[in-house]
Amino acid sequence: MNIIDSSNRIVGSVESTVVAIERVHILYFDLNSNNGITPNNQVIRTRDLARVVDNPIREGYTFSGWNTEADGSVDYSGILIKQQC
Repeated sequence: MNIIDSSNRIVGSVESTVVAIERVHILYFDLNSNNGITPNNQVIRTRDLARVVDNPIREGYTFSGWNTEADGSVDYSGILIKQQC
């Protein structure tokens, strides 16, 4: 790109570089305890989707779904959650 003075003369030039920024998110799974087998954390980059994970395993429990509240008070069953950036 040229730099032009008030007399419309080229007095210099500028080079520019555009760099795409990639966002990286870490998805982690918390069983609210130290008991059981937790799915591995996932690194999710811009435009990528999370991978399906196996249900966590804990003796004496049946997994019924993920929740963002530790007490399980929000039901996300059957809902696709998509982050808006």
